[in-house]
Amino acid sequence: MGFRKVSKSMLLSAALLVPVAASAQSQSDCPYAAGVCAARASVFAISTDYYPLGSAVRIAPDRLVTNRHLVVDLAEVEIVRTDGSKVVGTIIPTSYPGDLVLIEADLDDGPSISLDDDDDTGPYQAIGAEIATGEIRIYPSGRRTLLGNTVGARLHHQAYSQPGNSGGALVDGEGELVGVIASGGQGMNEAVPVRELTRLQNMSGPGHDPESRRIGLAFRGCDQMVEETKGITGPLPVTILSELQQACLDTGNRQMIDLAATEAGRHGAYESSARLFEASLEIEPEAVKTRLGYLTTLHLLGRYEEEVPIVRALLDLIPEEPMLQRFAVQAGKWGGDLALAERGVALVREHNPQMAEAAQRFLDADIPAPPQRRSQ
Repeated sequence: MGFRKVSKSMLLSAALLVPVAASAQSQSDCPYAAGVCAARASVFAISTDYYPLGSAVRIAPDRLVTNRHLVVDLAEVEIVRTDGSKVVGTIIPTSYPGDLVLIEADLDDGPSISLDDDDDTGPYQAIGAEIATGEIRIYPSGRRTLLGNTVGARLHHQAYSQPGNSGGALVDGEGELVGVIASGGQGMNEAVPVRELTRLQNMSGPGHDPESRRIGLAFRGCDQMVEETKGITGPLPVTILSELQQACLDTGNRQMIDLAATEAGRHGAYESSARLFEASLEIEPEAVKTRLGYLTTLHLLGRYEEEVPIVRALLDLIPEEPMLQRFAVQAGKWGGDLALAERGVALVREHNPQMAEAAQRFLDADIPAPPQRRSQ
């Protein structure tokens, strides 16, 4: 799901190491701002039969929020209280299409997290369950890359987060919740912004049970198809590719569709991968990781001219990203935008000087573009 490099079996092995008391560290050993340290008491380790270790954030005395992908279509989740005891929480049915659900549970008398109300732009810090111990930890800070304007858009950031943090809190310097951690990797992480909590609450309750189950089963089906394709080498059989695409499109969730697009591309089905990324971008046109994935697919297909406007937009957000610099040089040269290629070389010189000479040689040499590829 969010952190796909760690398999569920690896998560389970780590979860078995979690001690009975999976509580937050004491305030005295917290080197961060007081508000950030205090926010740990509002984050809990959780587990389900489907996903053995994740996090949840307390937003009211008896209510938490976590990721849909941790609970799929299940009705209950196990929560580790701050004293190490465990309690079963009930998933509140929701027709909310994003990666959030609410949990109702009998917790201790601890605090609920404060919600950000001033669009603080960071730096942010992630708070969530440590995979090796289950302890609630605070991770190093990072800046905000983008908060899209469309409904359901993710908050894209570079605060460090890792497996086990899914469903945890992304907080500002005052310890206020700016988002619920949803996915991460390579310093390009995502959270569902706090503004989505209102929409989630308005779309949750007993009357939403049929749609909630449908969405949960769709998440489960997509996840299972992605896992199935990981065990296949070479091109995907047509039937498997079709099932993968449909299962993930049925979720209506950008993150899940991205997973299918990535798997299709990994097996050489570049045209299918491109169509899936395009479906994701219809949901969230500004998504940083989706645009990077789409760029990779377009590059493999040799559709360089189509890359140019995407590369230009992303360079304004993450100019330090090496892959993007390479796309700027190559797509700029082969896509007919020499100014973009020169900008790419300048960024390589600034951020990756050891590669600057090679980038300049590529730009200056008469190197024809590879032929366009065709695939499923």
